[in-house]
Amino acid sequence: MYLLGIIAFITAFLMIALFSYLFNEKSEVIVDGLTEEEKNALLEAHEQQQRLLWRTSYILLTAFVIAIALIFVQSLLNYYR
Repeated sequence: MYLLGIIAFITAFLMIALFSYLFNEKSEVIVDGLTEEEKNALLEAHEQQQRLLWRTSYILLTAFVIAIALIFVQSLLNYYR
């Protein structure tokens, strides 16, 4: 149960950091002086990075919820023994 608590604690801080970064980022990709191909490549790379960060945040959220649920289940099992 202590391991689950540590996992929940760490994932909570990682989620806070990642979500605050994602919601506060006012990312403007500067494309002045670039060719059309370079602009498209730069915008696509930025979009891929954002998708990766959002997927990572969803994975962290899932890990946090599962850890809390397992702590709750373990507590119930220990109570009814």
